[in-house]
Amino acid sequence: MPMPSSRRRRQREPLDVQLTVDVIFGDAPEERVRMIDGRHVPMVNSIFEKRDTVMRQFAMLMLHAGVSQPKVMAELVPMVKLLPALLHRGRQGSAE
Repeated sequence: MPMPSSRRRRQREPLDVQLTVDVIFGDAPEERVRMIDGRHVPMVNSIFEKRDTVMRQFAMLMLHAGVSQPKVMAELVPMVKLLPALLHRGRQGSAE
């Protein structure tokens, strides 16, 4: 059964995303470290179709940025230690 023309899906267009990531350590402006400043991130189709690639690239970007900023790396290391547990728990949930 054909869809009515008013409900027909439009061609997906790229979404222009400008990514800025700040790590805030306190209330003072000098306690803010800008890790990524206005980086262009092309987004096409659904983020769910490429979620593994998006997460891998984001993790690598944060790790690369963290290496250049030791203060930020100190914040990232505890989160990295939690990743195996989160990934393992996610696999268990999908197997059920």
